[in-house]
Amino acid sequence: MDAAASATSSRPKRDSPRIPPNYVSLRDLQELRRKEREEEEEQEMQQRRREVEAAAADKAEEEWRGSSEKSRGGSDRSRRRARRLRRRRGRWMGR
Repeated sequence: MDAAASATSSRPKRDSPRIPPNYVSLRDLQELRRKEREEEEEQEMQQRRREVEAAAADKAEEEWRGSSEKSRGGSDRSRRRARRLRRRRGRWMGR
């Protein structure tokens, strides 16, 4: 019996196949791709939101500029200065 036991123990044990270090399971890969898609969609939504806000600000600026030229008069220099101050104020307010 010892001879039979020693014969089986002298054989190399079969280890489970080694997993390469760069292996990614299908489930992990699908989850990663889903997260990437969600992040891309979120970035696109933020970009669209910024574009809409910028367009609205430009429209408001045009309306203000049009009404200010008619009713208030004033020089181009004073209007440029007022616009620059409004922009600075907007940055300070967290816009």
